[in-house]
Amino acid sequence: MVARIVAFGAHPGDAFGSVGGTIAKHVRKGDEVSIVTLTCGERSHSHIVWEEYAEKESEETVLKRAKEIKKAEFEKASNLLGVKDARILDFGDDPLIVDRARLHKVVDVLRELRPDIVLVHTDQGHVDHETTWDIVRNACRIAGDLGVRTQFPPFTSIKNIYYCSPWYMGGWDFKPDIFVDIHEVIGIKTEALAVFKSQRTTPQMARDEVFSAAYWWGSMWFPAEVEAFRSFRPPIFPYLPDPSFTKGIGELEVGEGSRGR
Repeated sequence: MVARIVAFGAHPGDAFGSVGGTIAKHVRKGDEVSIVTLTCGERSHSHIVWEEYAEKESEETVLKRAKEIKKAEFEKASNLLGVKDARILDFGDDPLIVDRARLHKVVDVLRELRPDIVLVHTDQGHVDHETTWDIVRNACRIAGDLGVRTQFPPFTSIKNIYYCSPWYMGGWDFKPDIFVDIHEVIGIKTEALAVFKSQRTTPQMARDEVFSAAYWWGSMWFPAEVEAFRSFRPPIFPYLPDPSFTKGIGELEVGEGSRGR
């Protein structure tokens, strides 16, 4: 069965850092994956552009230049992961402000793409991330409302929303309940994230922080490289999950022993 997955982010690089590995695996599996970014990150995620041009050009010109660069980075990174449907809604960032018309635009995207699964970041301390988290949750509910008319008809079959962990370490209280093994694709995730050079994300930074987060979340199952998620609603299974898909306690004990504990 082919699954339809939509990964939302506030800025062009967000989905690649948080769930780039999971996206790459589902694309390889043959699932239909879309990435939807609410802003170009032209103010908050374009440090190099502003450093180079802020004193030479008008604000309007720098914003236009930054958007063009971010769109090009977004397209290249999406191609690296094999994602064919990647969109920037260009709502404007720092801050991302959402009115009824913009909320309905996100609703319409959901109704068009009809996802089984929606991925979105949690409220990670960045105001644009918090707004994205809020608008996507609301849009998922409103997508089924008969009283909200948009270009596409109502859609009610979203199976679950999964909140993504940060791709860097922080002090917030994120408690995942699902982990995806990204060992085989962590290299391509790193390569895709490193594309976003306009925000000072050098290849070495991308590699260090991506690997650190993957090892940190996977440390319980050492050795493991994972991406962490929290379910909006814990899924219901007809039986306990297939043991062949999970690491066992015995593997944990062997791993711990190998580290001299």
